[in-house]
This record gives sequence, structure tokens and C-alpha cells, in this order.
Amino acid sequence: MDKTGKIIIEPQFDYEGDFFRGVARVLKDDKWGYIDAKGRVKIPFQFDDALDFIGELAPVRVGRKWGYIDLTGRWIVSPQFQGAGEYFEGLARVLLWTQIQCGEAKFYTNEDAPDYVYVLPTMETILTSHCYPVDAKYGFLDKSGKFAIEPQAKSIEDFSEGLAAFFVDGKYGYMDVHGKVVIAPQLERAENFSEGMAQAKLNDKWGYINKSGDWVIEPKFSYVGGFSEGLARVESVNGEGWGYIDKTGKMIIKPQYEEAWDFSEGLAPVWKNEQWIYIDKSGREAFRTKKDARWGFSDGLTVIGDYPDKVYIDKAVKVVAQYEAGSQFSNNELLPRQEQPNNSFNRSAKSLDVIHKIGCLIQYFPPG
Repeated sequence: MDKTGKIIIEPQFDYEGDFFRGVARVLKDDKWGYIDAKGRVKIPFQFDDALDFIGELAPVRVGRKWGYIDLTGRWIVSPQFQGAGEYFEGLARVLLWTQIQCGEAKFYTNEDAPDYVYVLPTMETILTSHCYPVDAKYGFLDKSGKFAIEPQAKSIEDFSEGLAAFFVDGKYGYMDVHGKVVIAPQLERAENFSEGMAQAKLNDKWGYINKSGDWVIEPKFSYVGGFSEGLARVESVNGEGWGYIDKTGKMIIKPQYEEAWDFSEGLAPVWKNEQWIYIDKSGREAFRTKKDARWGFSDGLTVIGDYPDKVYIDKAVKVVAQYEAGSQFSNNELLPRQEQPNNSFNRSAKSLDVIHKIGCLIQYFPPG
């Protein structure tokens, strides 16, 4: 589908990703392959799992092992890992383990574990599968598929702005792309860098550090998000709710929301008085909707609605296209600021949603 809602490739796949480097991963008959922008198969359906070509190589799984292929489908890194990620800042995170624990007493080896555990663990996968590697070792591959950092860390995140958060002996620190520790493990929690700062937790409160590990905004919040377009969402410790600060720590939009999400293209979705509202950077209300809406704008579009009745809308608050065939939704369910009534509505409780957007796939997790 293009930005006008015109169907470019007819619905025919069980699942699809977005286009990167001219190809998109698609699932058909339980196998993954890649198609071009005209819907032609470029890499045949042969993989048990596959991720995107964010870099020049893409991670794919055959059986119980992950490797990396190039845009022709040729193996550059043979299948050998129990988990593999996409390339970020020229490096791809990979995982090796020999034993994994599921539940309180069930153990598997890397040769007999269920298919669903062969991923890079996240909080979501751990909570849903109740499985976690016993002897995890993470490393990073460079663009040629060779090790830039040998597998050794027990827990580490992807690189962002040249640094990656790692966990050791109950504390978080950061290493650079050469594997050198630049911020010693001393934090209770640590997140990715964004716009020069990273969210960090100390003494049970959140604040922001710079790349030297110095506190730029002292830890004083219940929770915080990363900076986006110069502002970051923060949750007050006194129960006032969520608001937004600038990079000096000044409160720009006072805490008042039950939920708040990042700004994108000048707008952010917030939840207040049982309604989803999109606000601008001054806190002024742009529009609200009777339907579920917690997703940012990308290329002028966002997604509104409850499954299966989701649609794409533009900033003029007009429905551009259906999110899925058969969606039932009208412009009457989108309320510009001047037309807003005082009545409230219910929303669906969701812990995770994956939003397909034109040219972008975004995953949002609830705060906490």
C-alpha cells in the first residue's frame, strides 16, 4: 500500500515486514522469504524465521540456528547462533547458549529446545515462554560477518549512539564498539542513548546520564522515556502522572496524563480521562479519538483503532486506508479539537502491539 491507500501488492501472505534495501520479509506456508516492491520473490521461501535487511545482511533461522544472508540470499555467516539480531550502527548482536531453563525445573540443550526459544530474549519473550538461557554469551558481528566483539557478555543491548548497555553482577554499565567499558557498572537500570542522553535508574528513581556517565538530569522520576524531538516523557513520583521535560530537565508539559508516549513529527499520543489525545509540543490538543491510539506518526500517517477495525489516518484527521481488509471505521470516530464532546469511552487493554506502517515497523512497550 502507498501513502494514498492504493494497494500495490495484493494481500497474499500470512505475515509481512516492511521494505528495507528494496526487499521485505514475508511468511507463506510456514516459511519465510523476501519479495521486492513489485511483489516478486527475490529470496525463496526457505527459512523458519527471518528479520529485516536493516543492514547489508539479514538474520535468518534454519532449524535451531541463526545465520546471516546477503541480498542475493547467499549465506555470509553460516547458521550457528541460538539468537541473532539486525544490524544497528554497523553491528549485529548474536547469542550463544548450550542450555536453557523453562519454568522452575525444565531444562533443554541447544539441540532439543522448542523452536520459540531461539530468539534474542526480551522481557516479553521471557514472560510468555518462561524460558531464559542458563549460560548466555552475547557478542557482535561487523558488516563482513566477522566478530567485532567476541561472545562473552551475559546480557547486553544493541548499540545506540556508539554505546551499548550491559549487565553484570547486578549492575548496568556501558561499553563502546570495541568492547571497552566506558561507564562502569553502577546503575540499577540503563537504557539506550537517544539525542545524547540515556535513561538510567539509581536508588529506585530515574534520570538521565551523558556518555561520560555523569548525571545531566538527576534521578527523581518514577519512570522516564527516551528523548525524541527534544522532549522526553517522565512520570512524577508523587502520583500526578506523566508529563514532558526538555534536555535541561525543565518541565515543559506538566504531569497530568495516565499514559504518555514519545513525540514523532510534532505530535504525541497521551491517555487522560479515558480518552486518547494527540498533543503538540506546547501541550495543545490536536485531536482525540474514540478508538485505541498510542502510536506515533511516520511519513504523515499513524494507526488508530481496535483490532480488527484499525485504519491509517493523516494529520488532517482523515482516514487514508484500512489497516486490514474488512476494517469498519469512519471519520466520525475521529474528533478534531474544536468538536470534542465531554463524553468518555473505553479502550482495550493491551500490553504490546505491533504496528505496520508505510515504510516503518514500530514496536511500542508500555512504560514501566
